[in-house]
Amino acid sequence: MHLPRLLAALLAFALALPAFAQSPASPAPEAAPARAYQAAIVVSNRADAKLDAQVSVLEDLLSARLADLGFQLISRELVTSNLRAFLPPGAPADAESAAAARAAEAAFLDQSSALRLAQNLGADYLLHASITSYGSNLRTVTAYGNTLNNHDYTLRVAYKVLDARAGGALTGDVVEARRTEQGNANASATLGTLFDDLLADASRQITASLRTRAAAG
Repeated sequence: MHLPRLLAALLAFALALPAFAQSPASPAPEAAPARAYQAAIVVSNRADAKLDAQVSVLEDLLSARLADLGFQLISRELVTSNLRAFLPPGAPADAESAAAARAAEAAFLDQSSALRLAQNLGADYLLHASITSYGSNLRTVTAYGNTLNNHDYTLRVAYKVLDARAGGALTGDVVEARRTEQGNANASATLGTLFDDLLADASRQITASLRTRAAAG
């Protein structure tokens, strides 16, 4: 090939290169930020009065787990203040009183009242959890000359999730948290933080329902 023709071919090839070059990819549009849903929690005790002190523990556990799911929690003080509106005439009004909490719960069990509370709080969701029972059962097992005492502990917590936007209950159920401690004649079971573990298990089961609901939008 003659030199002028070779140069002309190379020049044409060079001029054609930009046509084959890929244009830089346009940046992907930014996703709209996910909405942070407002949630309010009401926890009560319908079991033994000795468990009244555990109400705040369960509430704290549920609050922490809901926050992990991205919910914005309405303060306990604001929820307690609004609950006073549901106290029947003559009921104790002390916010820290277990009797006041039970009186408020009795009125709160009505779904229309619960919906009104959620709307007053500006909550998208209202979670009502109630400790319904706590008990233990002893099973004695004898094997290979050894007698073992199995203590089965069961905590039951009923819950209901209200969707204030749709005006109805989303879901509700009773969860059971179980724990078995074993001992024998020479070593007894150490309860330690057993009840705390049961509360943690119950809170995990309850928030799993909300996690599924939140993922479904």
